[in-house]
Amino acid sequence: MKKGYAKSKKSNMVRGYDMPDMSPSLHLEEKDLPELKGWKVGNKYKINLEVEQTGSQIDEYDGQRKQRATFKILKAEGGK
Repeated sequence: MKKGYAKSKKSNMVRGYDMPDMSPSLHLEEKDLPELKGWKVGNKYKINLEVEQTGSQIDEYDGQRKQRATFKILKAEGGK
C-alpha cells in the first residue's frame, strides 16, 4: 500500500495505489443552498438537485468495470 492511503475493508488497486471504496460526497455553499445555514452536523436532510451530466468515464481494474459520471449542479433545494 502506498503511503498516505489508509487500509479499508473494501479497496481497489488504482495505478498502484490502494484506494478505499468511498460514498459520493457533495460540497455546497450557502449561496447555492441558503437552507443549510440553519442545519446541524449529524442531522439528516433531503436535497432536491437539478443536474446536467457533463462527463462519463468507464474504468476497468482488478477485473471489474465501473462507470462514473460528472454532473454540474444547476439548482439545489433543501428541506428536512
